[in-house]
Amino acid sequence: MSFALIFQSVEKPDVTGHFHSTNALVVTRHPIFMADDGRAHSLGTGMQVCQDDLNAMRQMLGMDIPSYGGWLGDDLLYLSESLMVWHVPGQLRPMYFKPPGQKRSQQYLVRWPHLIMQYHTQKDFRIAAYAAQGKPCPSTRLYHAPLMNVYDNTTICLGSANGGDGLTAQARAIWNEAIFDSNFSHKNHDRLIRLKSTVKEKDINRAYLRFIRDKATTGKPFYAKDMTPLGKTLDEWIVT
Repeated sequence: MSFALIFQSVEKPDVTGHFHSTNALVVTRHPIFMADDGRAHSLGTGMQVCQDDLNAMRQMLGMDIPSYGGWLGDDLLYLSESLMVWHVPGQLRPMYFKPPGQKRSQQYLVRWPHLIMQYHTQKDFRIAAYAAQGKPCPSTRLYHAPLMNVYDNTTICLGSANGGDGLTAQARAIWNEAIFDSNFSHKNHDRLIRLKSTVKEKDINRAYLRFIRDKATTGKPFYAKDMTPLGKTLDEWIVT
């Protein structure tokens, strides 16, 4: 059956009783009833637009239908046809290390920093940190993730770990597992944590591991003073 979409602006009364337009927009789907001569006769009762209706519109406009689907979840911050951004609040987890040349990994139980991750299906996976409590917003200021294997541009060397495929809650769980259950091995830049200016570049890996051992011993979380500002807000960092 053919259908029509009707776009309506929402009006609200003020204290005087006069109605004024708002920024809200309502879209309803109406079946089109045809007359015997094949011409449109009338519109049926409107219903809320669903994802299938949007897909039908995309087909009519010659646009690709996005292949993602699934539950969104409370961790999701941003979702488009090719990008999803989510946050993982800091909590007590093991952190694994296996420096080059070592056969066995080391494990430290630490309070991980608050992390934000983004996955772009056509580009890459990126990770950053934030210091504020609660759910991040577009103006939240970000920090370099204080983790080994992360590059200065916030991409990460995953080694043999595999990330998620698609833009679903299940894919995010796989990406989270790739971060939290893998061995870190080396630094990829010099700003993963704030260090004294006297620390030489060749000593950064050892200084970082001392920092992690201290966090494990004291049980203290990652503070803003421990991390290096990324110089971007969440909105500026998102790759679109």
